[in-house]
Amino acid sequence: MLTQKQILDAVDAELIKLFPGITVYRNLVPTEFVRPSAMTRLTGQTMAVRTLSTVQRTATVLVTLFCPVDDHHSTDADTLGAQADTVMEHFSAPGLPAAGRVLDIGTVACNPQADFAEVTIPLSWDDDRAVERPAYEMMETLHLEME
Repeated sequence: MLTQKQILDAVDAELIKLFPGITVYRNLVPTEFVRPSAMTRLTGQTMAVRTLSTVQRTATVLVTLFCPVDDHHSTDADTLGAQADTVMEHFSAPGLPAAGRVLDIGTVACNPQADFAEVTIPLSWDDDRAVERPAYEMMETLHLEME
């Protein structure tokens, strides 16, 4: 099964492709974090039975973008908006490669603030279900009569 770390690693890799040299934090930023930077965290997951051997999974990733700030702790709205637009456009692709599979991307949303922007990326995929199947003895002889 795909892990939370593999999902976030895939999103982080895409952000680094979009913004070479950017620092990407995971879950929390330190007190004196660098700007420009980004932070990724998983905000929710679901798992629903699809078949005897598969489950449908969803995960929502929150990407927080941080641009440089001025003396009043404000950032340039156009720069922040452009970065958020770049992330939204990039994740409008049909899928996100992650650990040898491609995750479906749902409706991406953005929530801009005064000094950061949050981009929500919903993902979904089918995964193997961890079920123990009964072991049957191998059939040794087959008797078949046909008319």
